[in-house]
Amino acid sequence: MALSESDPAGAAALFERAFRIDNSLAAAAYDAGVLHERLGEVDRARDAYGRALAAVPDFEAASLNLTRLRLRAGQAEEAEADLRARAAAHPEAVGLRNQLVEVLLATGRLDAAEQEARRILKSDEHDIRAMVNLATAYSLEGRQELARMVLENARQIAPGDPVVWNRLGMVELQLGARAQALEHFRKAAELGESYPEGHVNYGAMLVEAEAFADAVKHLELAVKHAPGSSAAHLNLGNAYRGAKAFEKAEQAYQRALEIDPGLGDAWFDLGLLYLDGEKPGLPTAARLERAIALLDRYAAAGGADPKLSQYRRDASVQLDKERRRLAREERDRLRAPSPENR
Repeated sequence: MALSESDPAGAAALFERAFRIDNSLAAAAYDAGVLHERLGEVDRARDAYGRALAAVPDFEAASLNLTRLRLRAGQAEEAEADLRARAAAHPEAVGLRNQLVEVLLATGRLDAAEQEARRILKSDEHDIRAMVNLATAYSLEGRQELARMVLENARQIAPGDPVVWNRLGMVELQLGARAQALEHFRKAAELGESYPEGHVNYGAMLVEAEAFADAVKHLELAVKHAPGSSAAHLNLGNAYRGAKAFEKAEQAYQRALEIDPGLGDAWFDLGLLYLDGEKPGLPTAARLERAIALLDRYAAAGGADPKLSQYRRDASVQLDKERRRLAREERDRLRAPSPENR
């Protein structure tokens, strides 16, 4: 087993040391960043990617990871400014321009994203990242058939690219072709073991199909390779909940909320966990009270799942029944003769 797998913290320290000895070793700083990110050390990952880029300003992989960290942290303006300056200084680095398109997509500037993707494709009509970005813009604009056409062309050019298959799955979902979407996500996960988005989407659909053991496997891979993804942790919690692993499910939901405190779905899913599951050592009444409190928190955060009212009623009915049962037991206990009077 590689050191990065058995001891990622130790491996990160070795890469950091190598870079300190020779600060031209951009790859060492990049590898340290990847490991810091896997360990959930976001600030240290960001610093390591920055050092890699200081050594090699057009280091596209380091730039991509740094850009995505910034987007997750809500620093889109910083990401865009850095990418524009870097792309202007290195016009031959097309990957930096594709990353800029990702930022434009993430901030909802679909027209600008589409135009930039088209400019890249005008120079190289087989640029897969630009094709995926253009299809994403089309999809977000509601032009699913056009997005599918672009992606089918991309698949012919790069049949082994998991990103293409994953985006095709997203388009098929929008078109209502769930079986086809499932197959595309499966292919994306199969082709990209370290591609978390494919595992998240495939795992989420496996949860819907109640194939919980397989869902856990794929979503654990997603969390391994994207520990800062709230979606990966949320869906892993759902897989654990389906597999009746209460403690693991609760931990996954809590981690999703640590990453994104505004993730209302995590409060809802936590509520369902407490409603339907048995937590060792926690009395039934306390568990149901907790379920109601979590569902209420989801509602207070603006949650509007159509089944919310029904779930809350179910929890209240169960809680009333449990309280009556406990009251009967207490009355029976008080009425029972003491041992000395028997």
